[in-house]
Amino acid sequence: MLLLTLSVQGIIVKGDMKYMNPRVIGIVASIAMACAFAGCVPSAPPETPPVAPPTQTVAVPEAPTTSALIEEWITQVTALGEVNLNRFPPPREVEIAMAIMAMLREAEPETLNPLIEAIADPELPLRSKIWGTSFLKEDMTPVHLPILSALLDPANDVTTRGCAISLLSGIDSPKVVEILRGAMDDPEPRISLAAMLGVARSGDETVRKKLVVMYSDPQSTVDVQTAIISLIIEKPTCDDIDFLLLTLDNDAIDITTRSDVSNHLGRFGDVRVLEPMIKARDRMTDPALKYVVGKAITVLEMVAKQQEPNLAPGDTP
Repeated sequence: MLLLTLSVQGIIVKGDMKYMNPRVIGIVASIAMACAFAGCVPSAPPETPPVAPPTQTVAVPEAPTTSALIEEWITQVTALGEVNLNRFPPPREVEIAMAIMAMLREAEPETLNPLIEAIADPELPLRSKIWGTSFLKEDMTPVHLPILSALLDPANDVTTRGCAISLLSGIDSPKVVEILRGAMDDPEPRISLAAMLGVARSGDETVRKKLVVMYSDPQSTVDVQTAIISLIIEKPTCDDIDFLLLTLDNDAIDITTRSDVSNHLGRFGDVRVLEPMIKARDRMTDPALKYVVGKAITVLEMVAKQQEPNLAPGDTP
């Protein structure tokens, strides 16, 4: 190719560069340099197919066993023994215990029996028992009645028996009332009261009336009175008006409960309570409570006005 190019450019080959056209000399030098450079550049290696990385086996952790979950739940609940029940946001132990409960719900109801038995442990702190009860309450079924009934044995501590009654209240079964009737004779007044409240809540009017009488007992504490009135105002009736008026005028009862009582009295629409409500309001010192009672009085005054007979001019009521 080089000789052809030289001859085309008019080179006279005589073995001497002086017979060569100067323009051709430049071309020859350029071609020579290009060829030399091309010879120095290594050619690209042939493409090789990519090699797949070695396959790695990922170990999948095994699901925790039921016994391991139960043990961990008890550990977390025990740790809550020093945690305030009203703490917000709840501690990490609460989240873990609730997550374990969610997993245990997939198993048979009997799976929760060891958790219920753990509440009866005399070494378990009081707050831990209450925390554990709050976790379990929504998952109680009639299957758990035998073990809960056993927890009401007076040989167990008061907190355990109280937790058992709380768990029983979450079960819809006639047998629950039978168990609670037996607990009404508990030697501890707090347990007996809790059992009576449960029986009354089931619709037993006899026990309900006993509670109303107990409310006025001089030995009844404010906590006992509050528990009783809280039950009554769940489903108050017109027969409870005198009892509600008594509570409305009781300064020892908290303002929230008395406000609820006032609202119920206003909704009954019985104008006979107007005078005692006005007197009770005038004796109150808390402005918020006076305001709530005043609104109920206003409603009753409107009802009384509507009940007035339409009198002709000159007539007297």
